[in-house]
Amino acid sequence: MPSIRCSISWKRIPAVIQGRNDAWKSFGRGSLWSQKGDKWKFNKACESFDLLNVFYPDNIVDGCGPEGWFTSTPYGTVDLLPVEAPQDVMDRYKAMIFLGWNSYDANDFLRIRDFVFKGGTLLLTAAHLNEELQPDQSVRFPSDDAVIREMLGENYQQLTTKTEITCGLGKIIYFPQKAYPAETTLKADYVAAMKEIAAKTAGEEVCKGWMEAAPSVGFTVWDHSDRRTIYLLNADWTSNQEQRLATFIYKGKRFPIAVRRYHIETIHCADGLAVMPASNTTDILSVCKKENGWAVKAQTTGNDVVQCMNAVTGKVEPIKFDKPGVHEVFVNE
Repeated sequence: MPSIRCSISWKRIPAVIQGRNDAWKSFGRGSLWSQKGDKWKFNKACESFDLLNVFYPDNIVDGCGPEGWFTSTPYGTVDLLPVEAPQDVMDRYKAMIFLGWNSYDANDFLRIRDFVFKGGTLLLTAAHLNEELQPDQSVRFPSDDAVIREMLGENYQQLTTKTEITCGLGKIIYFPQKAYPAETTLKADYVAAMKEIAAKTAGEEVCKGWMEAAPSVGFTVWDHSDRRTIYLLNADWTSNQEQRLATFIYKGKRFPIAVRRYHIETIHCADGLAVMPASNTTDILSVCKKENGWAVKAQTTGNDVVQCMNAVTGKVEPIKFDKPGVHEVFVNE
């Protein structure tokens, strides 16, 4: 299953929008809303959620597992966000991407307009502006389209090619086809636009500590007031490899990371030093920058080795703890 999280502490993650009246479900490809009749059959709107594989390439979107449960996350985790989300929730994201069905509601797009105006990026097609409620009918532009004309221009119904529009501090990438992203005529270009947005979003995070995309390695990030913590998971549960290799990037320096099976690896980044304990029960209490280095306080439940990755020099210094307790050490710059 893709990651669906209830809150974030920092403005980075792209959100995939689940539209109003969207009947998509991730298990199976049965009828929409469990209704009978040809008009309710699984359709291209629902199939468009298969494009989540851009963000979760090893996931089987309609599978019940265990195959396809676990996946790498080349761009970090991505949230699934209801289009009804309030303004303050939308504004936590840098980009929003439409995939499946959406019944147009002017109030939704007033919030989306403000999201873009403040610097967000929006990706959508003409199908996501649909006023028609019946799934077997053609896409119909709404009559109350004032906010659409404000966002896309007075001539939006006459556009014929992919159009990028500056809106305040943000940008709209609009495909004028009345089709969903899974349609053959649209899929390749839409996937390319999704990857471009994701790569830009991820690229803006490298200086704060980030992971390079790696096979079978999933990661997510949480920002605290004093540090960034990266969580890594080895998603390879079928091979005989006990670890997978990944690359951690911090302030231009690159560090190889062995991501072990059955462990959640954690990397704590603060003021140019990244600290990675070997034990899942070791807690990094603080990392404080001093004149010639960093003061690190850690609490362990036993023996442990903590790797200190210096983003100033690119060097790695292991620190060994041979007993449980609270420890304070100094790492030279």
